[in-house]
Amino acid sequence: MKNSKILKNPRASVGLPAERVEQIRSLAKARGITATALIEGWINRAYVEGEPGSIELPGYHVSRHDDFVVVAIAGHILPMMDEQRAVLLSAMLDGFAGTLIPPRAFELPSGMGTFVDLGGATLTGCRQGRGVLFTLADKASGEMKRFAVPASYGADLARMIRAVLIKH
Repeated sequence: MKNSKILKNPRASVGLPAERVEQIRSLAKARGITATALIEGWINRAYVEGEPGSIELPGYHVSRHDDFVVVAIAGHILPMMDEQRAVLLSAMLDGFAGTLIPPRAFELPSGMGTFVDLGGATLTGCRQGRGVLFTLADKASGEMKRFAVPASYGADLARMIRAVLIKH
């Protein structure tokens, strides 16, 4: 197994007055979620309401090239895939995020994993706590890249994939 080091998601801070931080914590506690989940909910609502800029997630990208789709997860560019594989990847990401949208109404709980055959590589994901550990295995070279991302990013990336597929 080559390159098995796990790359973690970088963290950043936003400066807010202490009163606002307490307000956010209070709102989150009242809803039984974390402050991060509360803010992610606001971002998701902005997307649903069509706010400009709400679909962009730095380091995550989806584009279309003829009949193929290219996806980048946390800066890792996956091999080009056909529409069917892109739909499967979208469903897997929704499952990790717990995005219960019929008919893809399923959730992959912590400790459960799955994979998508991308043709030249296999992407395996396993839910661990609030994150997902991905392994991208190149079939030709045997190279493996492992990286962790927040599970909630799956919903954003799944939406981005569906948006590219719908435009075609």
